[in-house]
Amino acid sequence: MSDAASVPAVEAPAPAATTPGDGRIGLGHVLLIAVACSAISGVAAWKLAVNDGMRQPRLVAVDYARLASLQVEHAAKAAGSREEAVRMAENFAQTLNSVTKDYADRGYWIIDSERMLAVPYGNDITDEIAERLRVTGGK
Repeated sequence: MSDAASVPAVEAPAPAATTPGDGRIGLGHVLLIAVACSAISGVAAWKLAVNDGMRQPRLVAVDYARLASLQVEHAAKAAGSREEAVRMAENFAQTLNSVTKDYADRGYWIIDSERMLAVPYGNDITDEIAERLRVTGGK
């Protein structure tokens, strides 16, 4: 018996074969995942835009000076005494705060129209608020 026969033969490891399902991620998989994520985010953005109107702030303008002027005219005609005029003014202020809070609770931003350079048609709600306050008059 020779010394070469007593040493066990060592086999070289087989080269690693890449087969589908071997746990590796290829470029094709990465591209497929990227396309899927892009499609999902695009559909989600489209649904938000269509269903929620993109949630832009709703701005409305109110001419508070005109409302106060209308209140003074109304109180001058309706109040019989100074105390009644004061009571009417306090009631007006409370109601105005309540009405503006109602708009704010519904998501509206209320801006004093005297501070704006231009108000788009339909965004001035002074007449609507005057009706709710029961003080009306010409512009």
